[in-house]
Amino acid sequence: MRVDSPSLHGGISGVGQICCCLFGALLVLFCREGYSADNMVKIMECRVDKTVHIGASNLSAIVPYHIEIVFDKRRNAMAEPDLPIRAVVPAAQFLKLCVIKPEDNSKACIYELKQRQGVGDPTSIPETNIAYLLPYQHGEKYCIIQGYLSSVSHKNLHALDFELPEGT
Repeated sequence: MRVDSPSLHGGISGVGQICCCLFGALLVLFCREGYSADNMVKIMECRVDKTVHIGASNLSAIVPYHIEIVFDKRRNAMAEPDLPIRAVVPAAQFLKLCVIKPEDNSKACIYELKQRQGVGDPTSIPETNIAYLLPYQHGEKYCIIQGYLSSVSHKNLHALDFELPEGT
């Protein structure tokens, strides 16, 4: 995702700037957006004068997503708060992440952001007084093909994959 701050491809003016100041539900209507790899967390960029407000919208109505935003490249750009930013975006909610602005207002602010994301809240602690049901009938046996914190797709996740027929 690349943004040349002074123009932002025409920028946002007038009513658009006022609405962006609200920076919530109206952000979706007026601002540039970028999708993550699986399209569940939408990164929103909204230019107001020489600053760009960055936020994240979780399109999942069921689960939170954790994200990390970093500068991939930058020239005359700084973020408040500083990058990298790690945050959990609750299900079906919007979260304001940071504001990017030029270090020197007389020069163009050029940057590229890179993000990583994953399902769930890595800071959550499972409740130990709950019995979790397995995804198959009592008495049946299936192999676990990927365990907790594995290097394939469960990095930093306490999740299990069972070898079950597709669709079960």
